[in-house]
Amino acid sequence: VGVWLAGYAARTEPSKAVYHPLRAVTTVIGDGQTDVLLVSIEWLGFYDLTEEARRRISEACGIPRSHIILCGTHTHCGPAVRDVDVRRHGEDAIDGEYVDRTLDALAEAALSAVESRRPAHLGTGSEWCGFAASRRKPDGNGGVLWEPSLDAPHDHEVPVLVVSSPDGALRQTIFSYACHPTSTGPILEIGGDYPGFACAALESRYPGVVASFLKGCGGDQKPDPAERTTGTFRRIPVEEVKVLGSQLGSAVARVVDLGPLDSVDGAIEVAQTFVTLEADPVTESAIAEARDSEGFAAREWADHYSGAMEAGDVLPTRVSMEIQTVRFGNSLVLVTMAGEIN
Repeated sequence: VGVWLAGYAARTEPSKAVYHPLRAVTTVIGDGQTDVLLVSIEWLGFYDLTEEARRRISEACGIPRSHIILCGTHTHCGPAVRDVDVRRHGEDAIDGEYVDRTLDALAEAALSAVESRRPAHLGTGSEWCGFAASRRKPDGNGGVLWEPSLDAPHDHEVPVLVVSSPDGALRQTIFSYACHPTSTGPILEIGGDYPGFACAALESRYPGVVASFLKGCGGDQKPDPAERTTGTFRRIPVEEVKVLGSQLGSAVARVVDLGPLDSVDGAIEVAQTFVTLEADPVTESAIAEARDSEGFAAREWADHYSGAMEAGDVLPTRVSMEIQTVRFGNSLVLVTMAGEIN
């Protein structure tokens, strides 16, 4: 408590309480020849910490850096960890001691995962969860409104990877959902949003089982409970966020309890590549338009780039984006992409 939170540029105060403890889960999967490590943490993401996190984890457990997949659940009620948070909230925005301690804890957890591996069977299935709504409603003129819309693309599928011991006992569920964890709005309380509550619901339902969340491509989706009575999103109280988590957890439980599951087997192949994205050049007209925007983030963007241009900084027009793939024979492929994917 007392750290700045990441995800909302408009916050003007640091955190004041905890509504649900944050956590991270490390999972090692191997075929006897190749290992892959999945890290799920209730942060906005790793961002500037990506390389340092991989370095510490790899040195601790021996898994190659390219085989380490770092996944932030993207809660907007987790600690500030990015350089941009310093720009927004000042030099004290990031608690360096906390970040350092957490990266070491991830490395220790990864080593523990490697050392405690046991034979397992993997199965996969999917279910449905419907509280996500597009936050980009077509305005009829080629633009979008920041409002709930069912006329835009949605993905309500809940893919689940079920980990069982050879005798069939459930050990872990790894699941995904394509929806922004921004249920509460910019409150000053720490918590993992609906993914954290979903994991808690599953671990309560199946004692001794670990639940882990990997966020889907839901950058343009936002929680929108059925109780909405206006044309805009509302800030959802924490108790209702817990209900959303239970709904998602129930979808995962239906896969576990009812199946059917497709067996996941075959040799593991891991690949990592970087693609170059071309960005539009930053122009003075674009800065002027953003400065006149009603959105705080747009005005902040304008101030930042205006200052950079005045300072004579070279503004990049290319951005490198990482893509990783994990293939399990011909039975399953996991694709991960850096950034906030729509």
